[in-house]
Amino acid sequence: MIHSPVLYQKWLVAGIECARSAIDSGVSKALLSLQNEAVNAAQWAHQQAPPTHLLCLAGPEGGLSPQEESVAINTGFTPITLGARTLRSETAPLAALALWTLTR
Repeated sequence: MIHSPVLYQKWLVAGIECARSAIDSGVSKALLSLQNEAVNAAQWAHQQAPPTHLLCLAGPEGGLSPQEESVAINTGFTPITLGARTLRSETAPLAALALWTLTR
């Protein structure tokens, strides 16, 4: 299921609890990141134990701030990269979903 976009601050209030419970329900949590330390998305997807679901956090154009990424990482998200090109905020989650689907 793909949910509608939500403001980050609102998501922090409502979504973090959902994300925390995801740890116990077999949900893989990915943070689309522009940082150099981010894991290659295809390699990361292959390492996830099937069957599972994907909770993908994507930021605005230019990515999340370092503070926002830190909060996500502290709640169990893995920073992943889709490659050297920076995708638009509308297309990056779709590319992640397509990659996830192809690796399942």
